[in-house]
Amino acid sequence: LPTISLERTRQRRRLPWLLMSPWPILAGLSTAALGGWGAFAAANTAGALFFYQMFTPEALVAACGLGFRRPDALSPEMAQFLLHRTLPAFDCASIAVDRLGPPGFFHGMQLYMGISAAALWSVLGITQSSMLPLAAVFGAAYGAGGFVLARLFLPWPLAALAGTIIALSPVALTQVFLLRDFSKGPFFLWALVLLVLTLRARPGPAALACGVGAGLVVGVGFGFRSDLALLLPLGALVMIIAAQGSVLARFHPVAGFAAAFLVAASPILVQGLGSAAGFLAIQGATEPFRAFAMLRPAPYALGHAYLDELTLSGVAAAERPSRPGWDANEGQAGYQPSQAITLSTKHLLGWAPLFAADFMAQALKSTAWILGFPAMTAAGRLPPDPGGPVRLAVPAVQWQDPLFYGHLAQPWMPALGAAGVFAWLLLAASRSGREAAGLALLLVTLLAYPGIQFSTRHAFHLEFIWVIGLLSIPLALWRWRMLAPVFVSFAATTALALGAVGVLYMGLAQVQQRLLTKAFAELLAHPREPIAAVRQENPDGTILWRVPVPPEGQALIDAPPDAMTVRLPEVGIQHDVRAHANRMLLVLEGADCPQLPASVGLVYAHRPEVWQKLDSQISLAPGATAVFPAFYRGTQHFEGLQLPASHARCAVALTALPLTGPLPSVLTAVLPVNWHSLPLRKGLGGFGLRHEP
Repeated sequence: LPTISLERTRQRRRLPWLLMSPWPILAGLSTAALGGWGAFAAANTAGALFFYQMFTPEALVAACGLGFRRPDALSPEMAQFLLHRTLPAFDCASIAVDRLGPPGFFHGMQLYMGISAAALWSVLGITQSSMLPLAAVFGAAYGAGGFVLARLFLPWPLAALAGTIIALSPVALTQVFLLRDFSKGPFFLWALVLLVLTLRARPGPAALACGVGAGLVVGVGFGFRSDLALLLPLGALVMIIAAQGSVLARFHPVAGFAAAFLVAASPILVQGLGSAAGFLAIQGATEPFRAFAMLRPAPYALGHAYLDELTLSGVAAAERPSRPGWDANEGQAGYQPSQAITLSTKHLLGWAPLFAADFMAQALKSTAWILGFPAMTAAGRLPPDPGGPVRLAVPAVQWQDPLFYGHLAQPWMPALGAAGVFAWLLLAASRSGREAAGLALLLVTLLAYPGIQFSTRHAFHLEFIWVIGLLSIPLALWRWRMLAPVFVSFAATTALALGAVGVLYMGLAQVQQRLLTKAFAELLAHPREPIAAVRQENPDGTILWRVPVPPEGQALIDAPPDAMTVRLPEVGIQHDVRAHANRMLLVLEGADCPQLPASVGLVYAHRPEVWQKLDSQISLAPGATAVFPAFYRGTQHFEGLQLPASHARCAVALTALPLTGPLPSVLTAVLPVNWHSLPLRKGLGGFGLRHEP
């Protein structure tokens, strides 16, 4: 009898629709309604939604019946409306028809979002509130997708609970204001539903249909948020590993998946928009993201702040000297991104191998935090999320905060989440070892990839992992007799996999230690050019050491500013970036210099139109060597060093190096005398939670 019951369970699991009675159907509809209502309430609370509409005025022009055309510049009325300033509605009569051109770059990146916005504005009127129905549709699809995905692995009552938590998640609904980010959520969930159904379908038309459906969902979602592109190689690999039938039989759903994606995404792909993956990864390695992930700091930083201007200036300063025609080849406003964006991946690959252990640490910490999602998104957690707020005050869903996120926002939550995923995969292994392997690959990749730029808005759509995992624990305990035959082998496989990950990380840490030791030693031994800084006493007792501008920097300062000014939101994506930089080495010395660390300000001179100021501070003890970049741009340039009054008597030894060698241009380091003995990597850190008072 148990064998017959188990076989019937397996047969039911293979059915494509998984809704065996009216109750699951009702639960699915309820979670869809809850998700739509919650998203609408959140959007209504925000009042206006943000989807980079100021970069895509084509949707506004199309809503006025003029087609998807781009104005050469935003009119004052367009800027007021698209930038959420004071204009709640837009009058089409203010458009200058003779100043319209073809659709631009960013419109092509999120083509389907632009089409949706234009359609809603055409039907409901060009007001901020006209976008609320799209948020409600996304919310309904997100809630229903959460239920159906959970139903693939859990009995329907548990799946209904999972769907409700996902649909009314205060974390997910906070992202509704960032509509472009929120839009990826439902596409991710439904793509995963169809991928799992593809794995379970028998070879033939059913598997092919599920594969094609998954490809269509990923392709359409790609036109809203390009993150969906991850699922193309990942989904194909999972199908090859875990789909049923022979290798040839698995080829059909994979081919259907890829072909459907290419058809659905072809309007975006044919524009050849390129990739900004390097740009995102460089930003994701900066200090705010390290701090939010609670990785232990290293003696160096790969960027002191999360600023587009810092990242792009670093790429431009490093790549521009080897390209004499850089300035002439920069992009056109609205139509072509800067070479600082298109060359960012190439620039990243030039120095990323030196920091391989750091990038793996980011992936490991991303995995752990998402497994402990309530701890990661605890209200008021410090350090703050650099990607934006984790909570909005949406009264309709705030009841979930104490119920699900308050009690579970504990340092032990990642361990509990890991136990939940173990139970989830164990249940899958009891049905099919091949499916469990494919599911493990899928989950591990989804958990790790947000480490590229770790932020809640880049990981909220993965909340289903901790929810389904946690609900799998009581189910696994209930079905322990069924799981006993596979438990030992599954636990051994899991231990081996975790051991392999640990060995890989320790190996990369050793390699990084050797490579960085060599790179820093070569940097400190490199011939340097002394800088004659001028000492200036300030009324408050601080000292400003003014640094002369090099000729290459002076040429940029004297030239007109590039695109990165305060007007950038009205112009579009960064199309013109020009920067020069030197690598500076600083030592504080002198018999009268206090031996306590000094907070040294790296001061920049600014023009009125400066966009993101590059000023920063370093903590430097006398005798240690500080390494930092000094940037020279049209809107701001490195002016000098500001010492606190406590260290006014310190002598300054400042030298400059060109941006040569393998170290990244944005690197800042403080190397004490014994730096050779320090671990040259970011530590994994812990999960101790600090909250705002």
